[in-house]
Amino acid sequence: YLLKEDNALTSQFLYLSCLAYIRRLKRGVPFWESSPMLHDISQTVPTWQKVAAGLLRLYQGEVLEKRQVVQHLQFGNDLFRATWKSSRTKEEAEEALP
Repeated sequence: YLLKEDNALTSQFLYLSCLAYIRRLKRGVPFWESSPMLHDISQTVPTWQKVAAGLLRLYQGEVLEKRQVVQHLQFGNDLFRATWKSSRTKEEAEEALP
């Protein structure tokens, strides 16, 4: 079978390796149900070049172009030591607030 983990193709191609991982992780669930987007890609995209280009565009939009939001982290003396100097004084920062 094409997506078995010991298959030479799954160790050689990232896409097939990912499909084998999903298959192993979600045993007993039809592929079209557990991964509808990948199933649609495999059924509708005519060439591997278009699959690769589409997946790269998806990765760029969903991962690379997202800003990471850090919240609920306390900067100070304990966990994350603040070593930078403020660009504004406290009064300037308060004046800049709406």
